[in-house]
Amino acid sequence: MVYWAKIPVGTTNFGSQIEEAKKAGAEIVLGQMIPPDAIALWKQMKGLAYAPKVATCEKCGSGDWWPGALGPVADGTLTSDVWAPELGGPGTDVLMSGLGSKYHGKVLSAAALAYSAAYVLMDAIVAAQSLDGTAINNAIAKTDKDYAAGHIKFAEDHGTRLIPTMAQWQNGVLVRILPTGKGAVPIIADKGLE
Repeated sequence: MVYWAKIPVGTTNFGSQIEEAKKAGAEIVLGQMIPPDAIALWKQMKGLAYAPKVATCEKCGSGDWWPGALGPVADGTLTSDVWAPELGGPGTDVLMSGLGSKYHGKVLSAAALAYSAAYVLMDAIVAAQSLDGTAINNAIAKTDKDYAAGHIKFAEDHGTRLIPTMAQWQNGVLVRILPTGKGAVPIIADKGLE
């Protein structure tokens, strides 16, 4: 790590931080910011000719607001997630037909997780043959099935493991680059900041 900056929420001028990153030779930008601040940062990076090889922005780059506010400057930005439509299981087609044309990125992922949670609960109620909370919780604990979010099976710590994904904005569309395989596309250079 050649440069690190903790920037207060609501900052509008990032010139000094950009110049310090350039001076330090930072080739990768990792950001976790609210969208308005990050949008200002990306615009200023472009304006100050700071073109890192890789730029990722968590929270900020995860929804349609990103390319909506930045246009082509958004291209190449990476963001992580826990779901992509190509990885989804049963019900993904229904979810995509209802929401896929309107939502993208983590907003759509959150919908897939909520959709799957509702089906886990409904399946548990059917398995418990009861509306008793303890019976339903016991049935949920035995979940071992594919849903839109992927395979759901709860561990001793009551969590389930989902496949992490990495996505990238390419020509205004958030596409999955990792894991590779069905539906993944090759990563592109951070061309929006070039």
